[in-house]
Amino acid sequence: MIACKLQIFCLIMTIYIAFLYWRNQKGREKRKHTKVFEVILGVSIVYYLTDIATVYMVNRLDVVPPLWNRGMHLAFFICIVTLLYLLFEYVVAMCQIDFSKKWIRVLTVLPYIGGVLLATATIGQLYYVEGTYTNYSMGIPAFACYGVGIIYLLVAFFLFMQYWNHIEKRKAVLLRLYFIVLFGGMAIQSVFPETLITSAIIFSMILGLYAHLENHEVEDMGKMYEDTIHAVADVVESRDGSTGEHIKRTTIYVKIIAEELRKDKKYANVITKDYINSLVIAAPLHDVGKVTIPDAILQKPGKLTDEEFDHMKLHTVNGAEIIKKSFFQHNSSMTTQMMEDVALYHHEKWNGYGYPHRLSGENIPLAARIMAVADVFDAVSQKRCYKEAMSLDESFAIIEEGKGNHFDPDVADSFLRARKRVEKAYREVG
Repeated sequence: MIACKLQIFCLIMTIYIAFLYWRNQKGREKRKHTKVFEVILGVSIVYYLTDIATVYMVNRLDVVPPLWNRGMHLAFFICIVTLLYLLFEYVVAMCQIDFSKKWIRVLTVLPYIGGVLLATATIGQLYYVEGTYTNYSMGIPAFACYGVGIIYLLVAFFLFMQYWNHIEKRKAVLLRLYFIVLFGGMAIQSVFPETLITSAIIFSMILGLYAHLENHEVEDMGKMYEDTIHAVADVVESRDGSTGEHIKRTTIYVKIIAEELRKDKKYANVITKDYINSLVIAAPLHDVGKVTIPDAILQKPGKLTDEEFDHMKLHTVNGAEIIKKSFFQHNSSMTTQMMEDVALYHHEKWNGYGYPHRLSGENIPLAARIMAVADVFDAVSQKRCYKEAMSLDESFAIIEEGKGNHFDPDVADSFLRARKRVEKAYREVG
């Protein structure tokens, strides 16, 4: 059993992780990658058992019946191929990549099916090598596993390179770990086959997935972070006579716009679900800089003077500075960057006549262009201390008229196409 000590350790630790996971899973909403993680846990436990059994058998070939040995090795190789496929599926689910087309789905499954069939057909061609510390098996089934692993790693790496800039930071960190560990581990195992470190590779992946994404304590901390953002935003909005409903409406509007815009192929690789989630978290802080504006200006019932308006414009720059000081020193994720973008640039205009930096066109961050439409629509459709509310028809007309001047035409068109969803949100939030 000395040769199996690594596998035994990985088995015990994986069972412990499974226990922690299931203990805290009750009542939780299951996401797609979470469901895949559950299958990975189950298959990995079976894998460790078959790994321990095969190590035991190759060191006792004189007493183990050949049929038992081949059967256990086949189960072992099928488990490896299955785990490689499941880890790939986890990457796909984590990046929210849409493989809804059947022919794409078939292509992603083919290496797995091919690996299983090849291992099954050639299991009788295994041969065994006597090592310094332990014997080990080699042959076509083993090479089939390597082949499947390389295929899925290369495809996953290609997808990651397409989406990496729009994936939430902790997921990107985990994906880098995925590539480093699997590429490195497979290289070590192929050059030094006696090391038998496959179990350690699989366990490191499970530990990484659990620590980064499937640990509910981390998830709860994220929700507390979002609640804090909303609390701060509520305080800011209450100072200028707005209410928390403004935050709720604009947050819903930006989500609607982003989801509609994502249907355009031009934005398919940019507006991922992670992007939308970050935008929804960031949107409530678009006016956080108003805390630095005096009440006499912020709550003035009439039109602002030029000097007062210049002072009001500073809420964009001040808001970005507040976010930098409050959030960036703790977390420089895509979400915090988006917070800064919506705070600083949501008053920029497509034609370059906005403020504070007079940016134009696509030089304005996409998140801010989306925020601009949502913010203006809500501002004109609601009563404020300095004006009456416009009707919905008039409010939508403002967005239509602003296409190509005030607003990004693509963003404005997405908003207008989703009019029914916007009106529903308008009525429900009030």
